[in-house]
Amino acid sequence: MNLDESDFEMLWDTSMSWGVQWLLQQTRFTSKQPIHYDHKWAYWFRDYSSYLMARNFLDNIKTDYQELIDESTGDFVLLSNYTSLTWRS
Repeated sequence: MNLDESDFEMLWDTSMSWGVQWLLQQTRFTSKQPIHYDHKWAYWFRDYSSYLMARNFLDNIKTDYQELIDESTGDFVLLSNYTSLTWRS
């Protein structure tokens, strides 16, 4: 599937800057790997299909990401240095 930046914009429900400030809420998230706080952005996805498509987009543009589950909301989360169109404007 070939998604572009505008498609990615439509997939996530919430996004915000990520970093060491999230250490205070680290128990809120689960991951198969230790959580990294050096990514610039976090993107939340309510449904798994949107999450999979977003991962596909990041893979296609060869951008690193980390996968989390937000236990507080039940959402899927992708941490990345990819700056979405929203954050560029």
